[in-house]
Amino acid sequence: MLQMLFETDVIPELNEKAAEVLRQLREEFKGYRIEDLEHDRPVLIKEGNLQLFSFQGTKVNKTLNTLFQLAGVECGYSENNSCLTFKGGVAELQHNKLLAEKVLENIEAHLEELAENRPELLSFSKWGIYLPLKFKCKLLKEKYFDFVGADLFLKELNAVE
Repeated sequence: MLQMLFETDVIPELNEKAAEVLRQLREEFKGYRIEDLEHDRPVLIKEGNLQLFSFQGTKVNKTLNTLFQLAGVECGYSENNSCLTFKGGVAELQHNKLLAEKVLENIEAHLEELAENRPELLSFSKWGIYLPLKFKCKLLKEKYFDFVGADLFLKELNAVE
């Protein structure tokens, strides 16, 4: 999706409404100097808050949000626009990234705690809540979270204002 925003090509497969939405998004993001589509991500800073547009999949975004929460970072999350919101600016984002990476170092213990204390995370699985703890954790790792993708994203993220 990020690539589509920074290309100027007309996509003939899009209907009128989709083409208009794409035009609006291109207009909204045109001020960002994205040079590396793999690592550069637009951030918007206004009123003391930073919005990070991750352009990642649902599993990575849910994982990032959970990592920040486990690190004690106040973080808002909107899957509709692939956006994580933090207080502060880019310096705070860099600090928050380090905190989230630290959580990853002990993710197994955190995952067990989540599986025990937040059974709603397993709501995607009919029988998941009845599994032994180690299998709940395995199910969450395989079907709900993407810790490898989130770790890679955090390590390679370049916030572009």
